[in-house]
Amino acid sequence: MADWDITWKPDIAYAYEAIQKTNITTVETGPEQRRQKWSREKFVFYLTFSAKPTATVDAIREFFLAREGALGAFNFPNYDQFLEGTRLALVDGGGGSDTLTDSSSGLVTKGWTTDSGVAIEGSGASNDGYYMTISGVVAGTLTLPTGQWSGSESSNSSLRAYKAFSVRFGDVIGLQNVTPDLDGITTIQLIEDI
Repeated sequence: MADWDITWKPDIAYAYEAIQKTNITTVETGPEQRRQKWSREKFVFYLTFSAKPTATVDAIREFFLAREGALGAFNFPNYDQFLEGTRLALVDGGGGSDTLTDSSSGLVTKGWTTDSGVAIEGSGASNDGYYMTISGVVAGTLTLPTGQWSGSESSNSSLRAYKAFSVRFGDVIGLQNVTPDLDGITTIQLIEDI
């Protein structure tokens, strides 16, 4: 699966919301039948950009076209759900599970679950990227399958871990051509793929 470039951060606004979908069917005799459409809430992300350098606009356009618009899924970091700095450590478990540890035990309060992934940025040990399989989450530890980290790492003030999702392009303003509107602003909607 492709990865959203973490450096394509929105510079005007960023927002996300959880949505629920309930299917409601009215039967002839009057009562309604209700059922949940998804196994859990689904997240929708809104990214608003001002005029970006041509190279960035072209890269986002090519990324959109390579996904065939809203058809193809890709990995995406939630820019509002992250932990950073020396409190984090990436532990290469060798033949055992790899882990991301947080000395402040904030992983659960930031929303990580086994339904999400983690995106790493600022690694000094070549661990930058998306890791979409989390096998366990407790307050201070994310457990990942063995072989995820290329090496252990700690005490790195530049290290940042984002909660990551599999998403698809949704409704967008100006994305068909990925050109700014008259105010130089483009808004992109991404919808979690569950």
